[in-house]
Amino acid sequence: MFEHTKPTRLSSETSNAGAWQQTHGFGPDWLPTDPPRIAPSLMTAQEAVVFLRLDEGGRDMADALKSLEYLVHSGRLRPCRVGRNNRFARAELQRFVLEQTERYGQSQSAE
Repeated sequence: MFEHTKPTRLSSETSNAGAWQQTHGFGPDWLPTDPPRIAPSLMTAQEAVVFLRLDEGGRDMADALKSLEYLVHSGRLRPCRVGRNNRFARAELQRFVLEQTERYGQSQSAE
């Protein structure tokens, strides 16, 4: 008979367990903050801006939040309403990034 065993953690000899987990597709998503932190499954608008990196390139947070609001109002990004605030599911943000990646790939192959 087969014995049920608990999964074991990577040995301490592995130099970067987080990279191994990311490579194999089950590691956490990280917010590019200083210090980096795990992206929650439900994010505030500011966290969504950081996750999508809309605040890079010298843009201030207010401008980046306007870009996020534009994506919501244009129907390209769907928020989750919690109380009086919009929250953004990590899965929805990942869907958006994948959609943008596919859209970019299609436009490049058409040229």
